[in-house]
Amino acid sequence: MSRALRATLALLPLALAACGAPPTAPFRLAEDATAPAYEPALAAWTRKGETYEYFESRVFVRATLFSPAFAASFATRRAQRLGMSPTEARAERAGLVSRAGEEVRFFAAVVTNDPFWNDLDRGEKATLRARLMANGEAIVPTAVQRLTDDELADMAPFFPYADPLSRGYWIIFPASPEGEDIHLRISGPPAIVNLRWRVE
Repeated sequence: MSRALRATLALLPLALAACGAPPTAPFRLAEDATAPAYEPALAAWTRKGETYEYFESRVFVRATLFSPAFAASFATRRAQRLGMSPTEARAERAGLVSRAGEEVRFFAAVVTNDPFWNDLDRGEKATLRARLMANGEAIVPTAVQRLTDDELADMAPFFPYADPLSRGYWIIFPASPEGEDIHLRISGPPAIVNLRWRVE
């Protein structure tokens, strides 16, 4: 093998990792700051996890973290879509940003090989369970709300990955320590999916 080829192969994993790395974005915004454009904000705060066993798909997860900065972008896009007045839009943003500072909230779309696995909302009886990993501890969500098909369809304009094959959830945890990176784990006998967000 030539030296040039060895050098190219050595750099290939780094290139692939760089291509797959999500864009970075600030976790918070100043109260009067303009919300970032929606599509870049969605890309920055969405993660994807896929698991396979013997080449068979098991669990696919896409989840968006509602950081205060993303909540501002989402509120702006939602106000535009719903034709809100400026006063209503300001109230929408203030409410969503405030809530994002008081909890850790994810919108998640989950696809499983066996539809019976897709039951995050069943509490301790669930096949797959969502946990927020912090300081070696697994934090239980305060709420996991499964969306109806109609509700999922309503969310699709905001989250294009929420297609009819997936099941949608709101996954909500208590607020995590300030400045700590966020790690969502969805796990059970079929698979383990880890999703991580860098908080800056």
